[in-house]
Amino acid sequence: MIPRRRPPFGVGHVIKAIFGCWNRASVADVEEAYARAYGMPHAVLLPSARAGICWALKATIGDGIRVICTAYTCRVVWEAIARSGGQLHLVDVKENSFLMDEVAMKRAQVGNYGILLPEIYGYTYDLSQIARQATSAQKVRIVDMAMTVPTAEHFARLADGDFAVISFGAGKCMYAGWGGMAFTRNQELAGCVRQIRDQSLTSYSRWLSVRRGLRMVAFNLMYEPSAYGFLRKIKCAKQLLRKGLRNYRRSCRSFLSFEKPCSKEWFLPTTYVDRNLMLYNLEQAGRYIEHRKLLAERYQRNLRGTAGLVCPEIPPYTLSHYTVRVKPAVRPLLVNYLLKAGIEVSTIFDFPKNLSKREFPHASRTASEVLNLPLHMNLHLGDVDRISESVVRGCLKYS
Repeated sequence: MIPRRRPPFGVGHVIKAIFGCWNRASVADVEEAYARAYGMPHAVLLPSARAGICWALKATIGDGIRVICTAYTCRVVWEAIARSGGQLHLVDVKENSFLMDEVAMKRAQVGNYGILLPEIYGYTYDLSQIARQATSAQKVRIVDMAMTVPTAEHFARLADGDFAVISFGAGKCMYAGWGGMAFTRNQELAGCVRQIRDQSLTSYSRWLSVRRGLRMVAFNLMYEPSAYGFLRKIKCAKQLLRKGLRNYRRSCRSFLSFEKPCSKEWFLPTTYVDRNLMLYNLEQAGRYIEHRKLLAERYQRNLRGTAGLVCPEIPPYTLSHYTVRVKPAVRPLLVNYLLKAGIEVSTIFDFPKNLSKREFPHASRTASEVLNLPLHMNLHLGDVDRISESVVRGCLKYS
C-alpha cells in the first residue's frame, strides 16, 4: 500500500540520532541554526506550533480581543486562540481557494484585533497587501507555516511585529518527531514566548529521549509500504469498535469547548533525538523542496483535464499535499476505490457541525470536496503515475 504520509528520513537516521552519532544538539544550537538559515534574528524552539501560536497571542493581546482566522483549518489552531484568551473571529475562504477571502478579511480588520493566517497546504498570503488593506493596525499578525517546507523567501515577507511558526510534528513536511519553531524580528516578543515556554515545559529526562527515538523507529517501520496495509487493517478494526461512542461524544461537545487539560503537545519538551533530526531536515530542505515540486508537477501533468476533477494551481513554493477537488457525493466512493487499489489518501480538515454552512459557504464546500493525495520524500514518480491512473479510473467510474 502507498501510505498518505511517511517520515522524510529513514530508520538509520533515527538510530544515529538515538545513539549520538551526530552531535547532541542543544535547544540553543537548533534555534541559532534555523535563525541563521532563514535570515531571522530570533528563533524559539517550541513543544508544538499550536503552543507557539497561543503564547504569542498571550504576549500581545488581552482577554476578549478578536483574533481573525480562517474557517478552514486545523481545529488545534482554534484551540490555541481559545486558550490564549482571544475571541475567535472566523472568516470564510475565497471561492475555489484554501486561503481567507480578501474582502471578508478587510471588513474584519478594524478596531482592536489580532490576525492568524494559516497557510494551508503550502499556499501563501500576500502579507504586504493584507497590511495595506487594514483599516487599523493589528496587535499581532501570526503566520502559520506548519504545512510548509520553509525557505528564506517565506520569512522575508514578515514585517517587524510578525510572528511565524513551523512544525516538526507528525505528518508535517519537516517532521522530526516532536516540536515546532517560532520566528520573529521582535526581540521583546521572542523573549516573552521563550519565558512562557520555560515556565510551561515539564522537566527533561533521558527516558523521554529513548521513548521518542523508539517511537520514531516504529513510525518509520509502520509506514513501510510492505507492512502498512496490514497494520492499517488492524488499526481500522480497533477504531470501528470505538467509533460510535467517540462520534456521539464529539457531537455533544462544542467544537470550541476545551474543558479537558492541555494535550502533551503543550508541555513535553524536545529531546536531543528530535533536535538532531531537526538539523538534518534543515540540511536537506533544498532536496525536499525540489523532490516535492517534481512530484506535484507530475501529478499536474497526469491529472489535468480529468473529467470530474479540479486540479490545484501549483504555487511557487512547495506543497504539503497535492490536493484535488471532486464532488461531495463522489469523494467517499473515490476514497474507497483508491484504498482497494492500495492507495491511502486523506481529507484533512472537516467542517464542524457547529458552524453555519450559510455563513461560511466556501469553507463548507471546500471541506466536502478536497482530496489530499500523497506527497512525501519516499514517493517516486512511478508511484505518482500509479496513483494518478487510479484517480483517473475512479473519476471515470463515479463522475
